[in-house]
Amino acid sequence: MLLILVLHTCDLRRLLGMAQIRAYRSGEPFEEDEVLIVSGFYAYVRHPFYAAGFLILWGTAWTDLALATALFGSFYLVTGSRFEERRRKQLYGKNCHAYRNRVPAFFPCRGKAY
Repeated sequence: MLLILVLHTCDLRRLLGMAQIRAYRSGEPFEEDEVLIVSGFYAYVRHPFYAAGFLILWGTAWTDLALATALFGSFYLVTGSRFEERRRKQLYGKNCHAYRNRVPAFFPCRGKAY
């Protein structure tokens, strides 16, 4: 349910690649610039999709296979978030830095982001 709620806060066409495909087919340049979203779930965590992924992975880790899946899945999510953070720094610069200092990465808390 949380994952579905998070999906409503983003541009689904861009997320699914449909905007990029449409621009390619029409011959128009694709606008790489995106607005830095800092409202909704993004006001509490920088990666709400990943936070939902962690909850799903660890909430279902009842067997050895599910535990191994949660471990590898968590590694994947943390690695993916690092790449996403680099991209955000390039796109948004100082705005991203201020956002990163203010909002934790995965779980809403007052401690350090990672």
